[in-house]
Amino acid sequence: MLRAYDWATHLRPMVARRHLQNRIKIDKEDPKRWRERLGYPSATRPDGTLIWFHGLGLGEVLSIRGLVHIMADLSDAHFLVTSGTKAAGQALLHNLPPRTRHQFLPIDAPRYRNAFLDHWRPDLCIWAEQDVWPGFVLELARRKIPQAHVVCRMHRKSWRKKSRFVAAYSYIYSQMALVTANDKLTQDRLRTFGITDAPVTGPIKPTAPPLSCDSAELEKLRAILGRRFVWITAPSHQADEELALSAHRRLLAEYPDALLIIAPRYPKRAFNISLPHAVRSRGEIPTLSHQVYLSDTFGDLGLLYRLAQAALIGGTNDETEGHSPWEAANLGNAILHGPCTGNFDADFERLDAAGAAIKVHSAEEILASLQGDLDGQVAKINSVVNTYRNATESLAKDLMSLV
Repeated sequence: MLRAYDWATHLRPMVARRHLQNRIKIDKEDPKRWRERLGYPSATRPDGTLIWFHGLGLGEVLSIRGLVHIMADLSDAHFLVTSGTKAAGQALLHNLPPRTRHQFLPIDAPRYRNAFLDHWRPDLCIWAEQDVWPGFVLELARRKIPQAHVVCRMHRKSWRKKSRFVAAYSYIYSQMALVTANDKLTQDRLRTFGITDAPVTGPIKPTAPPLSCDSAELEKLRAILGRRFVWITAPSHQADEELALSAHRRLLAEYPDALLIIAPRYPKRAFNISLPHAVRSRGEIPTLSHQVYLSDTFGDLGLLYRLAQAALIGGTNDETEGHSPWEAANLGNAILHGPCTGNFDADFERLDAAGAAIKVHSAEEILASLQGDLDGQVAKINSVVNTYRNATESLAKDLMSLV
């Protein structure tokens, strides 16, 4: 299977440019940086040791930051973070750790990956969570560049898919100098592929620094909002928004000046908001006449979470199966979530067990939670976060030993 995959990657350049141009048209590629996907760098390689991290999307890339910060404190190394999505790249540019550069991961084809590796010459490659590209893994192994797969998450769908190619994935994982699991279930599933010594380090997201924001804009909005109760659903999908709006109508009966912020995962779509609302992409500011603030822009979660007191985590009410709760938790939000958390089951289970998050199934349950002890819930969240810090510091030391 790996030989067939490697052969197929030679054909990708035949359609790569057209594919990328089509993605630019639908706003899934950066029109100014799309050539990075063909292996053309837009930044120079720094002198000295370079450690390369890769995370697929927004959540993975933002979670890497805490580990990079710790490794930067332990060494004078430089860091390269690659991502596969435009949103992840945009968010990271506003939240870069020390001595860190960002690039988009090239398409996994020999011409592109070799150009990328020839330019950056990493001393260590670290794959984060789920995304591992076989062609890159094989080429890194040929070049004798050490690799690690950290906080691996393998949900049921992913495990079943990979289990169809046990020999191939066993070989891929065997190229890793270190594999760690996010949770016990993933640790058990890794045994399918011959990995019997993957320690459970837990998530690294809790130890990532809080998302940044424009301090002047934050103070401006805080002054405008005053003492209004503000809560948020983010990164939201339609099911989250419908449930939040239903709960918000009930909340308004008791707190007429309450404000719901909706921060959609995919801003460029239609929205059905019947309550009076301001729209961020139009430059509108939420006033007392607005009951909802639609923040249909990218890269603003650091600002929005700071304005809110509680967050209904998006994707937990439909087949999306949840987004990370940690960005909201690290910015002082009490955490609410729906029942669909397959992507982050272990994370939500830890928070629920500690009383640091509340599972809700209806608008009535959301209302009751918003009227509960939010400050006490936040204190429990902080306690959970502190338990992960030592594990992440230990992981950082293990990774530095591979350089």
